[in-house]
Amino acid sequence: MKIFIILCNIFILSSGINCLAAIEPVKQVVVSEKEKAAVDAETARIVAEWREQGIPPQEVSNAADKGLPRFLHPNMEPSLLKDWGLVNENINSSSLGTPFRLYVIKADTLRKYNKGDSSYSLISKTDTWYYPVKFGDEIKLILTVAKEKRGYAAGSLGYILLAPQLNKILRSWPGQNDGIILVETYPFQNYFILMEKGINNITRIETVLKAPTPDYSILDTVDNVAQKLKLELGTRPRVKRKNIGDTK
Repeated sequence: MKIFIILCNIFILSSGINCLAAIEPVKQVVVSEKEKAAVDAETARIVAEWREQGIPPQEVSNAADKGLPRFLHPNMEPSLLKDWGLVNENINSSSLGTPFRLYVIKADTLRKYNKGDSSYSLISKTDTWYYPVKFGDEIKLILTVAKEKRGYAAGSLGYILLAPQLNKILRSWPGQNDGIILVETYPFQNYFILMEKGINNITRIETVLKAPTPDYSILDTVDNVAQKLKLELGTRPRVKRKNIGDTK
């Protein structure tokens, strides 16, 4: 700073111009309380809309209740029970947890994403629901319920890699069962959005076998995720694929 002042004084003597006066002060953006309240209100409105979308219709719940005994029953093959980690479980003690509506990130939507857009602008809802199958407080499996020509029906049971990750997410964010948006991308990566944390978070769920589990209490941003997915999208050939449960 002393060197700068000496040089500045020399410049003043030689030119008669005060160079310090020419330095513009750093401008600070001040957000008023009214503007902040408006942003908070808009975020609350968006979150309320998405939370409502996550409430399953009665016919979806009925299909889940009807479908679980068809896939999970005492007369199942022992090898399947072993694969699912249920050898020591009482099959009749299973129960369905709070479901997650499945959302997807489509390639075309990803291409249109601009930095600063919300995470909600990146996802599209489907007519597929993931029901956690619990033994006690532990999620062991996931039952899928999807819309078919004759209505909703249970379609599959499994997801043994995703199920334990949901346990860890819910432990990281207790009380947020109905505040989590479950997202799928191609090729079969899963993410979650935590509604409580606003409209700009989305975090990858690790479903690779034996991979270290991330700290789900640390949330990623939609800009980071979108950038990574765009890079992946650009390095693989375009494949026409119908997303599971797409609404028509």
